[in-house]
Parts: sequence; structure tokens; C-alpha cells
Amino acid sequence: MKRRSGNTLLSGQEKEPTGKTGASLTASSEQAAIGLFLKAKYRLLDVDHWADFCGPFTLSFQLADPAGDPLGAGAPAVADNYIKATIPGSREDGTSYWLRIEKAEHHRISENYELFLLQLRPCADPGLSAGKALQEPAGPTQQDPAASSFTIERDGQRVNMTVYGGNETPDPSASFLPAPHWQALIKGLLSSVFR
Repeated sequence: MKRRSGNTLLSGQEKEPTGKTGASLTASSEQAAIGLFLKAKYRLLDVDHWADFCGPFTLSFQLADPAGDPLGAGAPAVADNYIKATIPGSREDGTSYWLRIEKAEHHRISENYELFLLQLRPCADPGLSAGKALQEPAGPTQQDPAASSFTIERDGQRVNMTVYGGNETPDPSASFLPAPHWQALIKGLLSSVFR
């Protein structure tokens, strides 16, 4: 059976993913690798606790339903849910960015190989009624918003966790979440899984 890498599962991206950050680890046994894979998957799905891994930037993340209402701690991320990322203290009420979960998929390709994909795309506040425009931060055009995808792959005893940033423009101001905050989350998640 032909394996599908995380790169082949990234859809809705007209260009190849541009930014890529990752880490990998070879576990002592296949059973240990399965445990590591499941730990990484759990961390990705537990959006309300992402702030625990951001270090001094202290972003807050909240998982929300399609109406923009909070789902509550412990609710797992699924496709068509939303993530509200807030930078505390940037304004009176904090600056918030919204991301739509396009994919949250677990693919078991064979007994020894599995892959989990979480794909996010910036969007307007889902709680705003039709006709009201969200004043979004400068970013990619509406027809080509940047997607970011987290992939976790287990190949026998080896586990890889990679974050792809797709369709970003070279302009650093075009990030849907300011780059230092996004990088803090990525590094924090990677280090928490591969300690």
C-alpha cells in the first residue's frame, strides 16, 4: 500500500507549503512510539490548553463551535470548529484572530504507519452576523488566505511532528497571527511532545 505523507494530504493550497518546522524522535519500541503519537495528537486536539505551551507570550486559545460560542475545556477539535487566538493586553479587550479547522483527520495507512493532520485557515469571527465585516489584521487576500497544517506521522518506532505554513506571502506583516506568537506556539507544542 502506498503511503501518503502529510504533504499529500494538504488541500486547498494553490502553492506548495512554504514554511516548515518540525521535530522527530525514534522511540525505544513501537509501543512507545504509539504512545508518543497519541500524546502529540491529544495535545493538538486540546486547543484550550495550547496557551500552556506558549512560554512568555501567553496567548490564549479557545475552541468554539460554528457560531463562535466557546465549547469548553476538554472538547476535542474537529473539522468546522473554530479557534479564537487572543493576544492579551494588546488592546483593552485583547486582539483576537480566528481560525477555522478545515481538517482533523487520523489516517491509519498500515499496522506500522499512521498520520494525523490538523489544518487551520484564518477567517472572520464566526459569531458576527451576515453583513458585518470583521476588521481583520493585514494578511493574505480573502481568496488566498494562509493555511497552517500540523502533521504527526508514526512510522514504526519513529514519530515526526511537522508544522507547514502554506501560501504565506514573503511580507512578514501578512501573518494571520503575529509571527512571534505563532512560533512560540509551534516550538512549545513540539518541545512538550518530544521532551
